[in-house]
Amino acid sequence: MDGRTNIGIVGRQNEGKSTLTNCLCGVKHRAPGSAKIGEAQVTTIPTPYPDGKHTGFVWHDIPGGGVGDFRAWGYYYNLRLFAYDKILLVHTSTLSELDLRITQICKYRNQECIVVRSKADDHIRNCRRRNNHTTVEAARADYIAQVREDTAAKNALAGEVRELCPDYTDYIVSEMGVAQLINGTPPSEDLCEHVIDEARLLQRLGLLS
Repeated sequence: MDGRTNIGIVGRQNEGKSTLTNCLCGVKHRAPGSAKIGEAQVTTIPTPYPDGKHTGFVWHDIPGGGVGDFRAWGYYYNLRLFAYDKILLVHTSTLSELDLRITQICKYRNQECIVVRSKADDHIRNCRRRNNHTTVEAARADYIAQVREDTAAKNALAGEVRELCPDYTDYIVSEMGVAQLINGTPPSEDLCEHVIDEARLLQRLGLLS
């Protein structure tokens, strides 16, 4: 678009797109120039956030999309997602129909689409409570195994049309995990917030060597 690496951060509403935008930029929430966050939809137009820590990167916080095939194409073209160098697709649970269709559209257009499963710390806490795990380590291992299994199943489903099979990796991350690596801070004392796939994600994005 302008000689810089422009990355569109997309997905459904309230999936943590703005939160991830701030973490990747290394800024605190509600700081001047940060992406607005909230429990309701707060991003209404695509908004660029130049990265002050990584020269040449611009993160574009994109409003959340709807559901279904038609809305996936409309979401992609109406918001001009084709104009970005890369797409960062953020979700918190199993990929929706919208999410899958976006990965397939990107594959069709030869546009890199990186899939991120956010809010891992919240999911690990829920997994421990619901499954009566005695340790965070057990809940963490259980959650990661569930995500890997779900990813394999979704890849198989998308692969029914071979030419459009995205064969994606689902990077499991938390807000604190990304912030830790971007800002070089010590790991959280809360084991639920320890890094999982954050380093691999940042390497894929070109932010870590």
